[in-house]
Formats: sequence, structure tokens, C-alpha cells
Amino acid sequence: MASKEEYMLQRDGEESKRLNAQHSFMLALSSSHLTHPSIPLEGICAVADVAAGTGIWLRQLAASPAFAGRPDGKRTTFVGFDISSQQFPFAEELPPNVCFKIQDFLEPFPVEYHETFDVVNVRLLSYVIRALDLEKIVQNILQILRPGGFLQWQECDAGDSWTKPETPMATATINYVVSEKAARGLLQG
Repeated sequence: MASKEEYMLQRDGEESKRLNAQHSFMLALSSSHLTHPSIPLEGICAVADVAAGTGIWLRQLAASPAFAGRPDGKRTTFVGFDISSQQFPFAEELPPNVCFKIQDFLEPFPVEYHETFDVVNVRLLSYVIRALDLEKIVQNILQILRPGGFLQWQECDAGDSWTKPETPMATATINYVVSEKAARGLLQG
């Protein structure tokens, strides 16, 4: 995102509820897997969530049994990045191994995060980026992935969206998302 103004939705309590509901929907689509089943979670030392929003994905992963304790006695570190802190959970609500940082993914990440994360999660960025920025964003995200680490990136194609029953509100929402993606150069044709 080049600027905070490019986010097509609000940054308020209602948007936080929508993001959390969207997370529940994505979780249902993935059979309740927070990470792809092919990603081995044993030995994972650090996890990043880029465009973390409310941090619900990161917080649920940190609380999952897979990260209850590592054989070496250390705790896995979880870091959420977003361009705005407005939807971050309060720091006092977080365990000591979970934190959130402000980061514009159009800019390189600070060097202390380079090659740090075993897993980097990215979800639904196509709704907030421009096609001409995609290569730069991917390069910046890959900077923080350790060699041999896992990049988990989930997207949806709003052009293939439909609802039953078809309602005026649902149709208007889908049309709005499609038009916003087209304006950002993210739809073919």
C-alpha cells in the first residue's frame, strides 16, 4: 500500500469485526488449518503475519497446541506487521512472545527482520495493492523469510464470487470489490 488512504475499507470496530469474520470464513475453507498441512511446525522458531490487521490469525496460531512448547524449552516468536496499528490488539492482552509492528510492505523491512522467519503468512493482499507494486511487495516479503522457510499466501478471486440467495447488498458488495480490484490493475481483461 502506497498510503493509508488506499485501504478501501475503514479502520474501526466494525471493520475489525469484519476482518475477524473473514478469518473465520477462511479458516472454514481450509478445514480449520491455520497453516497449510504441508508446513512442518516442529522446530519453527519465528512466524510473521504480513498485513496482520487485527492479528487474529497470528494470535490463534500462537495459542495453538503446536506451539505449546519446543523441545529446546524456548518459545516461538510471533510478529504481526501492518501499515496501521489501529486494529492491533492491546499489548497487555498478548503473551510475551507475540508482538505487532507498523510496517508498509512497499518498503523494505528493517534489517533485523531479514531472513528471520520460518513461516511468513500473507492473506488477501490483492484487495489493497496495485499490480505495478506486486514485484516490490514480493521482494520485501521474501527478505524476511529465512532460507528454507515457508511462505503461505492466500488470495480469493472476487470476480468468481456469488451468493445464494442473490441479494442487492451482496451483488453491490461483489461489484464494489471487483471495481476496486480493476482500478488497481489486478483483474485481467
